[in-house]
Amino acid sequence: MEFTALQLLLILAGILIFLTVFIGDKAKWREFYGGSQRNFTEVQGVFQYLRDQGIRCRLKTRIQGFSRMQNAQMTTAVVEVHKEDVERARQLMREYNNRNRRK
Repeated sequence: MEFTALQLLLILAGILIFLTVFIGDKAKWREFYGGSQRNFTEVQGVFQYLRDQGIRCRLKTRIQGFSRMQNAQMTTAVVEVHKEDVERARQLMREYNNRNRRK
């Protein structure tokens, strides 16, 4: 299969745009709070609390494959916060933790 110069240029432009968007998006977010399947509901609670408080955040889950020492897959969850909201999210988490300790 032969490509013309224009086709190669379009393919390269597409790859560059994809990489720019992917890397640019990743640079905007910071991992803020994480856990595993044992405390997944806690991670979801933190995510919901931050979102309700107006923090730009997203919940990412990752499934890790089997290893020789595991007999089941491990799921991890991470709350990512927009880099401009990290300090405010830290303040809100202090309030959240203090409120939950009193219960």
